Amino acid sequence: MPIQRLISILLIAIGSIGLAAPLAMGSTLDEHITTVSLRPTVRLAFDHSQLTINDIATIEGPQATAIKALPIPTDAPIASGQWTPLACNTVRTLIEQAPGVQSGSIVISGGDLSITRRPTTKPNAGNTPSSPALQPKAASTLRDQIEQWVYTLPWLKSTPESTRIQFSNTQRDQNLLNTPTRGRTVILKEIGRSKNISVEIIIYEHDRLITETTIRFEVQVQRPVRVTTALIMRSELITAEKTVVETRWLSPMDPIVDPQAALGQASKKSINAGSQIINSMIEQPLLVKRGQIVSARSLSGRVSITMSVRARSNGRLGEIIELESRDHTQQFTARVAGPGRVVILKDKPIEPHDD
Repeated sequence: MPIQRLISILLIAIGSIGLAAPLAMGSTLDEHITTVSLRPTVRLAFDHSQLTINDIATIEGPQATAIKALPIPTDAPIASGQWTPLACNTVRTLIEQAPGVQSGSIVISGGDLSITRRPTTKPNAGNTPSSPALQPKAASTLRDQIEQWVYTLPWLKSTPESTRIQFSNTQRDQNLLNTPTRGRTVILKEIGRSKNISVEIIIYEHDRLITETTIRFEVQVQRPVRVTTALIMRSELITAEKTVVETRWLSPMDPIVDPQAALGQASKKSINAGSQIINSMIEQPLLVKRGQIVSARSLSGRVSITMSVRARSNGRLGEIIELESRDHTQQFTARVAGPGRVVILKDKPIEPHDD
């Protein structure tokens, strides 16, 4: 019997005894799905008391409010300076057994995770004053004016402590940078951005034009970056075991990946030890492979039907892929929801075509 016909028969049978709530007019299956995306690592505040699912996952959908509040019991205390493991299956079981939660319309993605606690904030001891922040100096030359302007760039989000500005040593640039600006109007406008920043400079003294020119200089900022400590092979997942987070002076244009976002991603190629993880090196891992037998779930209201089907293409989290019944008679589309798991998007099968 074709899969789609089997689904229809089961839904009609269940609806006839009052257990199936029909979809609202104009609604889609996606509107009834609640997604729970587990984070690979979690850092709690030092005074955080009750651990909940909202602390460890991003939750979206109609049941998000109920799921976020579910408390998570832990076998070991969560302390600063150490990582406490939490199995994905523990979270899955907690959701499935929660009263009032319809687990059949919940899609959980992500794997096992690790939790730690941030260190306690310690006040200054005695009367020892805290180190004062670096104060900007009075702008008396064009150099001073440019430096203070750089700190205000909204896309840079830097401070004097976390920024290095390297000007050219040419006589022309040094003479320009030493131009007095006190009592003068200085107009600075960014006109280009790469490794260096290009700036247009216009200086007026009252209504008299003093200079109109451009200058280029290099800017580096302190940024956290994930660095490999061992060889990572192609398609291998980025993990905390083979990487470390370091703070380095980098160009703001370097395509560095957020250190936490890099965890759990797959390497596009072999990465040598000591390399900084950049965007072009990683991609989302394949959760479904072509030809793999996967678990497909069809949702309608509060009814959930699960079946085994064959993937016709590779798929990453959230991607829509084609699948077919194991006897090759029916084809349809589904969204990848986790390793070896998909959610059927529509009841109407797609037309068969040649590979």
